[in-house]
Amino acid sequence: MLESFKNKNWRLYFFSQVFALLGSTVQLVVVSWLAYKVTSSAVILGLVVSLQYLPILVFGLFAGHFLDKFSKHKSLQILQIFQALFPFLIATWIYFSGINVYNLLVAAAIFGMLKVFDSPLRHSFLSYLVPKEEVKQAYSIYANASQISRTLGPVVGGLILLYFNPMLSFVLMGMLYFLVMYLYSQMETDKFYIHKDTKNHDSNIKDSLLYLTRHQTLRDIVIVGAYVAVFFWSYNAYLPIMVETMLQNSFGAISFSLLVSSYAFGAIFGNFYTSTHKDMSYSHLRKILIAYSVSGLVFAYVTNFYFSFFVMFISGIFIAQINAITNALVRVNSEEKYLGTMLSFWMLVTVGFTAFGSIYYGYMAEHFGIQIALLLPPIFLLAFSIFHFKEKKN
Repeated sequence: MLESFKNKNWRLYFFSQVFALLGSTVQLVVVSWLAYKVTSSAVILGLVVSLQYLPILVFGLFAGHFLDKFSKHKSLQILQIFQALFPFLIATWIYFSGINVYNLLVAAAIFGMLKVFDSPLRHSFLSYLVPKEEVKQAYSIYANASQISRTLGPVVGGLILLYFNPMLSFVLMGMLYFLVMYLYSQMETDKFYIHKDTKNHDSNIKDSLLYLTRHQTLRDIVIVGAYVAVFFWSYNAYLPIMVETMLQNSFGAISFSLLVSSYAFGAIFGNFYTSTHKDMSYSHLRKILIAYSVSGLVFAYVTNFYFSFFVMFISGIFIAQINAITNALVRVNSEEKYLGTMLSFWMLVTVGFTAFGSIYYGYMAEHFGIQIALLLPPIFLLAFSIFHFKEKKN
């Protein structure tokens, strides 16, 4: 555990992320499940999930560049206000009109637009709270905050779908963001490791992208991050279909939520392993990518819910290690003057590209079946890992 975790600011930040991500995870699970249940269309499901990531793909890099010009602390406080209010507006709409494809699409789109600013702000704010030498460890602990929320969120979302009005998920999300607002307001700004009003008016997107294209290590890591985001972070677009059409012993929405929780629970173990092992090399990344590809191949043939639950847990262990290694390599290999824009671009790729995966799974499942849709991505990742990462490069 970080020595800095004893610091009040770091504790407030950690728990603020748990609550914020818990609310957004509940929302994602509920909206994804309802999109398929209301329309019975894999394409609509893919579109709804895609809208929650597409804004990051379109505006992510420019948002990060824009945010560099303002105080991160003040920007976070302002953003929480919008994130707390919008769920109540959606809940009011649902109360008067009922659940339909239109309010689900609007909710997904607004959620996606807020995430454009939320992701780079939360990640860059880490540097305010811990010294530079502890940022990598801090990210591992932050990742566990994320996985705790992703473990609990689907369970809460599943219970809401099973026993309550889905409108409650929006109300819960708004309440959690009001709690996050309070936690941010309690931070001691005089103890930030970066001055709270620090801004960067000299960042240049063009120079940063040229730097990326000329840096082989960063190019390779971006390719891995993009592929994983497209085909393996899009589980909300294929799990509802898999639960409804493939799995035996399935319990509907509860099965869907439990599979997502299993993935996140496995990631907690993966993050713990990563925090105690310092191997962030290409050769280690290659081994993990191969193992993850194999777990994906197995998952494509699973027809039993209980076995799929186990495979999702194992896959979560691998994806956490992939995420930690690639994130560390991006930070270690980026010059400080390009780091802000590089992190924004990294978020654009690893979060925004999920929109493509959602569309892929919706289209493929509709026209070729969910098993074919699940089988192709791990096949190509396995081939890429074996033939591209032949030697240790770092």
